[in-house]
Amino acid sequence: GPEGPRQRGRSERRRFPAIRKAFRTLQRHPETWWLGAVQSLFEAAMYCWVVGWTPSLPRAVNKGLAFSTFMVGVMLGSQIFSWMKQAGVRLSACCVLYTCLATASCLCQVAAASSVGDFGEDD
Repeated sequence: GPEGPRQRGRSERRRFPAIRKAFRTLQRHPETWWLGAVQSLFEAAMYCWVVGWTPSLPRAVNKGLAFSTFMVGVMLGSQIFSWMKQAGVRLSACCVLYTCLATASCLCQVAAASSVGDFGEDD
């Protein structure tokens, strides 16, 4: 026969156990909200940058190759961080190392651009 209100409530509770578990985890560990917010903001910034950066590339640049190279860089950064974490390197040391590497990378770009002249200008 048709389900009564009590039976319907029981079947709905059994239907979405993973969602209920996720909400309980968020209630018990509020730092998870911060992790989600930081990850969302990082992704948003990255996609805004990609949308703004792509049209500024010269036509001769293969945009697929350029973007995939950046994604390989992100993957390598994640892998290096995992290795450093397994080796017992402190998080603050990782941040200092990444900042130094990013600075060196930017200095290489500046040196390359100044030696080429009008780097990236379409004629």
